[in-house]
Amino acid sequence: DGCFDTGTGGVRQGFVKKLSRFSSIFADEIVVETSLWDMTVVSPNDKSLTDAQYEYISQYLKEFSLALESENRADPENGYRKYFEPESIVGQLLLDEWIRNIDCMRFSAYFYKDQDGKLKFGPPWDFDITCGRCDYGDGGVVEGWEMGSMNDLCCHLMWDPTFVQM
Repeated sequence: DGCFDTGTGGVRQGFVKKLSRFSSIFADEIVVETSLWDMTVVSPNDKSLTDAQYEYISQYLKEFSLALESENRADPENGYRKYFEPESIVGQLLLDEWIRNIDCMRFSAYFYKDQDGKLKFGPPWDFDITCGRCDYGDGGVVEGWEMGSMNDLCCHLMWDPTFVQM
């Protein structure tokens, strides 16, 4: 399937992650904790994920998180762009603002990484409480910006002048 790297003993280098407010409440889910968020491993699933694969995924996400929090976050060689393709998230952020998505990268987001590639956002999902159809927080408000309530990922990206210019 293009996700296995036989040169590293079969460690799966392609994976899908889910950021969700419910990441850690289901006992059968595999969760990677970083300094910024908890992410659930969606693929490979718990039946096929080896210890080596989990370690690879966990280490990659922790390094990405640390790079995003570092003073050198905007450095293209050693900052977060070493691990993540920020272009993959721009369209989603604009869409989330347009439809006032209260979950807006805080509670519902998927990320994937192809073999030998960087982490990317996608596919977009979870639009059930957008456009003012939410009964908590500012979810019923259809004017203004949602950006101010975004998670640490988006806030850290906004500190990068190159990302802001995208």
